[in-house]
Amino acid sequence: MLRIKKLFSIFVIAGLLSSAFSQEAKNALLIANGDYSEIKSLSQPVPEGEELKTALESIGFSVMFVKNANRNEMFASLREFKSKVEKEGGISFFHYGGHAVQVHGENYLIPVNEKIIDEEQIPDSSVELNRVMDFMVGESNVVVLDSCRNDPFPNGKHRGGDSRGLAAVSRKPKNSIIVYSAEAGETAQDGVYTPALTKRITEKGASLTRVLMKVRNDVFLQTQEKHLPGEYGQLLAPIYLAGKPESENSSENYSFLGFISVSVITPCAVYIDDEYKSDIGEFGSSVFNVPAGRHKVKVIYDDKKTEEREILVKESDTEKVEFNYLSDAEKESCYNKGKNYFYGENNAVQNYERAVYYYRLAAEAGYADAQYSLGLCYDNGYGVEKDKKLALYWYLKSAENGNVKAMRNAGICYEDNGEFFTAEEWYNKAKKSGYKDIQKDIDRIEKKIKEAQEARKKNDFQDFLNTQIKRTGFSIGLVDFRYCRNAEFFPDNGFFIGAWPCMAYWGPFPNFFIGASLEWLSLIPKSSSFVGFLGANYTISDFVNLYVLGGYGYGVMWETDNAQIIRAGIGADFVGWSGFTFTAEYSLDFYFDLGFMDRFFVGLGYTFGR
Repeated sequence: MLRIKKLFSIFVIAGLLSSAFSQEAKNALLIANGDYSEIKSLSQPVPEGEELKTALESIGFSVMFVKNANRNEMFASLREFKSKVEKEGGISFFHYGGHAVQVHGENYLIPVNEKIIDEEQIPDSSVELNRVMDFMVGESNVVVLDSCRNDPFPNGKHRGGDSRGLAAVSRKPKNSIIVYSAEAGETAQDGVYTPALTKRITEKGASLTRVLMKVRNDVFLQTQEKHLPGEYGQLLAPIYLAGKPESENSSENYSFLGFISVSVITPCAVYIDDEYKSDIGEFGSSVFNVPAGRHKVKVIYDDKKTEEREILVKESDTEKVEFNYLSDAEKESCYNKGKNYFYGENNAVQNYERAVYYYRLAAEAGYADAQYSLGLCYDNGYGVEKDKKLALYWYLKSAENGNVKAMRNAGICYEDNGEFFTAEEWYNKAKKSGYKDIQKDIDRIEKKIKEAQEARKKNDFQDFLNTQIKRTGFSIGLVDFRYCRNAEFFPDNGFFIGAWPCMAYWGPFPNFFIGASLEWLSLIPKSSSFVGFLGANYTISDFVNLYVLGGYGYGVMWETDNAQIIRAGIGADFVGWSGFTFTAEYSLDFYFDLGFMDRFFVGLGYTFGR
């Protein structure tokens, strides 16, 4: 009954005011689609469209209202609307309520009774928003889309991978403004935007910019500051839907308004341009109307700390200002909230992501326990991707602030990384700070350090050899003493078998070497010699090496006792494929009991080049 009376009153007012707004042509087309059969039906568009129609007629608009239209009906109404506007000019107003989707960045209005099976059918079965723009030919053009809902099709498969809201408008008529019930890429709540627009659209003397600003504020507050409409325009002059202001001094011309949205974590008082506005509670926010221009936002927290920001507010825009300061009480509160979500305690449902959110707030504010807990989350992958480096980062932050458990965990991280001495330092710090049961960690790391030191000694020696020995080799061949200067002591067939079991070139003196030879007479028993020597070499190429040597040793020749030997000689190594070497050498041996003997050596061996 009340609704009937309300509508009757509006119709009466419309009849009385219609002549007052006849000086400028004002035409509107409202399409309200709600009776869908193939997808989810909508209950709001038709009744909301009817009330908007009544409001527009009350301020002098000629309104075409189309309900539950299929594609052909939608295009027919658009053509009729365009023809009327072309004849009359003035303001062209289009409002659509119903389902719409975006496909690969293009927006489509969904008619009723269209069976759409897959994404490829949408362009041919729907009405592209850019096509709608072609029908907006007024001197001023307004397009309002209350259709920014989630994808109505199964599994969200008709959005080109994006299931949220509409894409930003890509085509705009001249002197126009296009309004979405939610910003591009976002979704809107049903039953909010069009009623707010209907409420404000009849304000006489208010420009459309001002009307939409008020609608935006209404929507923002009604949705608990979760949603804002999106507006995309290129107006060349103000549009007055309900008539221009009566004088230049009317309130319409006082200022262009914008909004400041202030959000905080710690309770505070908000001042804008040093004027007190309101108090905001824990994790609270508020929106304030301000004239466009520069403003100073100051907050005074409960612990008397203050923060200030200077921001620029543009007409109709909302500037968001976030203050993330945490008082000591809020640090502890955030940490406790994190624990509640982490463990599912105190009526909180276990949610690691929310736990990480609160831990991070307190951790970044320097709260040691929260830093340790955030480190645990990164260490184990609770609510975040596992990251050992970030885990150590937060353990160290917490340890530096005195958390003994973080000291131990930092030690474990270093131990796992093989940094045993640093791990030992943190274990000892934890022990000195009063951590119980840390001794087992200290004993374990000390054992690892001892084992590592022993292994390092072996490795150091091997490294020394690897860095110092540049080349080693050996050769086995024949020694011929038949040209002995003391032939009277030497039989006719005096061949010896000779060996160079050790020849090494050392890094500090790469042109010097040490070696030894062992020889024994093949045919005459009790005849052998051993000589150790030093030498110097000159490498002509990778394949030829010349050398000289001098040495000292002892030997048994025929029936003599051990005789001392002094040797001097020259030789050459010819290194071939894969290190196989041919060696030729001439030396002169002096036997203390026998005198000088000429010595010729030829042999095959192997060179280990480095």
